[in-house]
Parts: sequence; structure tokens; C-alpha cells
Amino acid sequence: MILVTDFDGTLVSDRWPEIGDVDYDLVQAFIAAKKAGHKVILNTCRKGEQLEKAVRFLKFYGLTFDGVNENLLDEFQGLSDCRKIFGDFYYDDRSFNWDRDEALWHVCRISCQAAVMKPVK
Repeated sequence: MILVTDFDGTLVSDRWPEIGDVDYDLVQAFIAAKKAGHKVILNTCRKGEQLEKAVRFLKFYGLTFDGVNENLLDEFQGLSDCRKIFGDFYYDDRSFNWDRDEALWHVCRISCQAAVMKPVK
């Protein structure tokens, strides 16, 4: 699955243009989702130096991304890239009915399902 997450107000508290406090549990959940084989894309309004700082900040906590403000090319092979980021699930504090605890639960559930569904060798 492809998980798309926002930065300000989602992975960190909203203190734009500064970087807010990290939501450590949610960041760890996304790290677990990546380890379980899911793709994670950062989709944020930040750009330039502000975007680079955000990516470095999360890398410090161990979260790296399969894409940053862009679609994954293997998902769109043969298609021209569009502005809308494709994902199976979106996590954004500005979305309708945003609930941080439900988002955390959902990402953890996806990670655990993937781990349980892996074939035993």
C-alpha cells in the first residue's frame, strides 16, 4: 500500500514556518509500515529549504520517504505525472474528521497486517 502523510500538524505539531514537536508514536508507526513493505510519501506545502529541513528532521528520527511531493514512478509507469499524489491512505490534520489517535491506530494496523500476512519460510 501507499501511505501519504502531511508534515505540519500531522507528523509534527503545527508551528509553521518553524518545525514543531515530533509526534514520535506516529513517526514510529510509519517506520514500522515501511519495514512491513509499504511505501510512504511525504506530501506537504513546504518547499525549498523549508522542505529540506523537514525531510532532514524526520530522517533524524529514522523516517525516510519513498517520495516527497511526487508520485511513485513505478505506480504511474507510462503515465504523465500529475499534481495529485496517488495513495491508498492519506494522513493530514486538515482532512475531514482528522483524529491523530485514529491515524496512529490505522498505520499500526496496516503494519501489523502486513507482518502477519507475510509467508513463513
